[in-house]
Amino acid sequence: MNPNTQMAPSPEARGVPVERLHALDAVRAGALLLGVVLHATMSFLPGQQVWMVRDEQSQVLGVLFYVPHMFRMSLFFLIAGFFARMSLHRRGFSGFVRDRLKRVAVPLVAFWPILFASIAVVFVWGVTRQWGAEAAKAIPQPKGSIVETFPLTHLWFLYVLLAFYAAALAARGLVASMDRGHQLRGGIDTLVKALIRSGLAPFLLAAPTAVALYLRKDWLMWLGVPSPDHGFIPNAPALAAFGAAFGFGWLLQRQMGELRVLERRWLAHLTAALGLSAVCVWIAGVSVTLDPSTQPAAQVPFL
Repeated sequence: MNPNTQMAPSPEARGVPVERLHALDAVRAGALLLGVVLHATMSFLPGQQVWMVRDEQSQVLGVLFYVPHMFRMSLFFLIAGFFARMSLHRRGFSGFVRDRLKRVAVPLVAFWPILFASIAVVFVWGVTRQWGAEAAKAIPQPKGSIVETFPLTHLWFLYVLLAFYAAALAARGLVASMDRGHQLRGGIDTLVKALIRSGLAPFLLAAPTAVALYLRKDWLMWLGVPSPDHGFIPNAPALAAFGAAFGFGWLLQRQMGELRVLERRWLAHLTAALGLSAVCVWIAGVSVTLDPSTQPAAQVPFL
């Protein structure tokens, strides 16, 4: 069956004006701009060195890196899932695929060689300047197959987005073929609404990530969810964290009125976020630690 036949006409096709959600656009832009701030602090982080060059250490900048790193990408993927479903229903299946290829796949393919070459040059320059030419020659090479080690670098989120788009379209097609009467989708909508209104949604969304991180033997607690920036198969914590966020955003767009519930609770959510972030900083510290966590007593409350 043609996927386009499974979808109601878009609002544009029905002559209904479509209003942009400027607030969510701004939040998405803010999440991306936080990445600029976050990466700008990396040479100043106290503790073990994580960047190719090292400047004067600053605990303030350590906190400025640590706190946004905990939530930034999950927030980005939640909004990405929300807008993905909105775009699908505006453009139709074929239009959505063409748009995502143009806006996500093409930039990934076009800019990856440029970014990778730039990072490699700066990395070698930084190592040479700090430790000498011999150290640059001794830079270890990745071990394993290209599937496991391919350097996606900072564009990994585009690759993961494409994978989530493909998974969402496949899941949507499967559900549409099985759920002719919309009972399943109606039940899911009811569950999502109940979770949002009861305040339990954050706990349910966090559970898969907490389990995946706890089971990861080489988890670096200070760095939170490990970025899937190398290899074509994302690590389990990243799939759990970002996949849950993307999926929730997709389901939230099915009933946009629930945004008002979240809007009314902004102060409670902000207070909880600040308080829990302070607890995490207290547990993990403000200095970078690149040793795998082996203390369940610290891991459990952190998760």
